[in-house]
Amino acid sequence: MNTKNILWVDDDVSRFALLLDRDELESRGCKIIEAPNPNELIKVLRDQLYHIDCIIVDMVMPSGDLDMVEAGYGTRTGLSLIKLIRETDSKYKDVKIIVYSVLGDEDVRKYCRDNAIPYLNKAIESKEFADYIMEYLK
Repeated sequence: MNTKNILWVDDDVSRFALLLDRDELESRGCKIIEAPNPNELIKVLRDQLYHIDCIIVDMVMPSGDLDMVEAGYGTRTGLSLIKLIRETDSKYKDVKIIVYSVLGDEDVRKYCRDNAIPYLNKAIESKEFADYIMEYLK
């Protein structure tokens, strides 16, 4: 089985509900690299220690070193991160990204639609979530 490396940016990734999602992906051969905040994501991307197949991004997180206004004071931190990834000259600017959030912000959903970024609601079942990720990574 070909291992898929997934960089998961979420300040709640180690909470119980997301542990089920992570476990489901790991049972399918994925390696999860956790970045609990924007600064950790930037460090992982800068250090380039991993080949990253996909980045899963939450929307609502502390903004870290990102511009507070652009990050919506934490309500759109994920959107700022996506723009940072896409707009910087790095080997990750074309990596697959999935938004995984409970945020119902229509502007965020529109950005995702306009940029062909899947938006999944965290209310989805773990198996369905993992099915979607695996299909997306094919």
